[in-house]
Amino acid sequence: MQRCRVNGQEIEGGVNGSGRNVYEQAIYVGVEDGVVIDGSCTCPMEYNCKHVAAVLFAYLEQPAVQESPRAAHGHATQLS
Repeated sequence: MQRCRVNGQEIEGGVNGSGRNVYEQAIYVGVEDGVVIDGSCTCPMEYNCKHVAAVLFAYLEQPAVQESPRAAHGHATQLS
């Protein structure tokens, strides 16, 4: 894991892939008729891949109280 941070309404990440590749993720988590995860990645899979999952797990393991990126915009949604 290179990084995991919230940027506006997205969770951004950087995950070590095979070899020396570092894949970049941009993940939107929302609540629209259930939980929606829309994660893009620069790996060959491109969408909701294992790298997206790794960033979400890292986000949930952060010691601070976890809020979704949408919570900052008046939506009371928690990921944990």
